[in-house]
Amino acid sequence: MAGFGFIGKNSDGGCVGAMSGGLGIATNYVAEFMALVVAGEWAIQRQFLNVCFGVDSRAILTAFAGGKIPWIVLNRWKKVVGNLRNTSFIHSYREVNFSPDKLAKRGANLNKGEVVVYM
Repeated sequence: MAGFGFIGKNSDGGCVGAMSGGLGIATNYVAEFMALVVAGEWAIQRQFLNVCFGVDSRAILTAFAGGKIPWIVLNRWKKVVGNLRNTSFIHSYREVNFSPDKLAKRGANLNKGEVVVYM
């Protein structure tokens, strides 16, 4: 069972929201992509159109840089990118990225499609 989680922060580093979600049976790789897609959709809904994604997986960063997006999230990701003004990616070490990891673990305990939004 897999889940995703992310924390949305403003440019000052303050938390503006967070989310956990259940994915059902999925690989960790797909779960990382889903976290980015759902975070992008969340940002667009709240009119945060200049987004910097902090990712703790080098494999995900390499995939995005090379345009190797899994087909399962490709259309949703295209919609996200089409609605954002600026998108950038930074690598965050897993050791300092513990809060989103904890949210993802909570998501793994949720049913597929179920989400919990923290404001």
